[in-house]
Amino acid sequence: MALHPLEDHEVAGHGRARDCARVSGLMRSSSPWITSVGTDTAGRSCRRGCGPGGLAAAGAPPRSSTWRRARRIEPRFTLTAANAPLLASACVRLEGLPLAIELAAARLKVLTPGELVFRLGSRMDVLAGSTRDVPARQRALRNAIAWSYDLLHADERALFRGLSVFVGSWTLADAERVCARTGGDVLAGFLPTDPRADPREAELCTDYNADSIEKRERFPRLRDVSMFIGSWDELPDVPFGPGLPGIRPWSRRWFCSVPYVIPFNPAAYRDRAGLRRRLGQAQDHPLLVAAVGGTAVGVSLLELTCDAFGRLRKEMPDARMMLVTGPRIDPRLLPDLEGVDKRGYFPDLFEHLACADAAVVQGGLSTTMELVATGRPFVYFPLRRHWEQQHFVTHRLSRYRAGLRMDYATTTADDLAAAMRTALAQNGTGPGYRRVPRGGERRAAERIAALLAGG
Repeated sequence: MALHPLEDHEVAGHGRARDCARVSGLMRSSSPWITSVGTDTAGRSCRRGCGPGGLAAAGAPPRSSTWRRARRIEPRFTLTAANAPLLASACVRLEGLPLAIELAAARLKVLTPGELVFRLGSRMDVLAGSTRDVPARQRALRNAIAWSYDLLHADERALFRGLSVFVGSWTLADAERVCARTGGDVLAGFLPTDPRADPREAELCTDYNADSIEKRERFPRLRDVSMFIGSWDELPDVPFGPGLPGIRPWSRRWFCSVPYVIPFNPAAYRDRAGLRRRLGQAQDHPLLVAAVGGTAVGVSLLELTCDAFGRLRKEMPDARMMLVTGPRIDPRLLPDLEGVDKRGYFPDLFEHLACADAAVVQGGLSTTMELVATGRPFVYFPLRRHWEQQHFVTHRLSRYRAGLRMDYATTTADDLAAAMRTALAQNGTGPGYRRVPRGGERRAAERIAALLAGG
């Protein structure tokens, strides 16, 4: 399995990390040849082949940017018949990961190829770079893996951990035995985020959905109760893929629907003035709240938000903003701006969002629906390669007529500042959202209770 660092301008979850949700996309044959496609630390696209015969012949000029960097760091380094097998062994040990090979090449300034191969037994510690002009995720292999792992959903992380028991390659049957899920469905399946640019992604989504549908219909009695949290029109009215049934009609056949579950009573947060007093927020200043969840993926969005807020303050000098970075982003990494209160974590973030005049968030379902339930204007950025945020969350928010959707890749600081002004203006007129139905938690509990009682 190869982990591919994102280019610097991307905030979105990478397609390769998302493939972890599709076991078939993770299968790799056991072969001495490894070919990886990714980006080097300068963001350039590169393809590297390595293996017993994969390095350039002795004396031939090395082709990859990794070995060019090794020559740049240590000009006397040359590829010979003696060190070529050692370097090929290093590539195999590193499983063809572009970043790992890049970091290993930098060690050739102080280590011989033989010493490098020997030390790769503790490669997580060996492959730590000291370069400071690249993102932290590209300075060490451990950081790259942790960063890619942060992009995954909870179910995908569980699958990733399950697959870690294999030392080398594995078969699909092996993976299914180890990672078999004991309950729950991915009801909505997967929809490609950019099928024109990546036809393979569309094929993988269709294959995964077809397999899930076939298993569900072959073994209908394996599930005692299946619920969709929301109304049927909150699902996109599209097929699971070419030749497959539509998402809505298939879901109505196999699931029951209960209203969306909000983990608090929105009516208790209608008194925003009282809520602000309780939370220690000023009453007489426009208040924005920016938050990006619990992973490190949103750091670039927070940087853009800071830039946009600085421009907004030129027109609204009394505006204030709470910047909530989450547990994976150090608030000290973001600029200190007048009017900005940087926090790493709030135990009840939804309360601070409820008392805000407007919010800037990513496209996560829980946070955006909490904003809908409390009637707060917000700007949201669905992650670029996140199928759920791009399709299902965006469709649900559209159904509620909620949120100003923006694309990080094409949004400038001036664009976001203008969207902030629009959201703040909606606070005065009311955003006009549809009401979120109540009672979902009660109806879901009744169905589960009846099941447990044998009804």
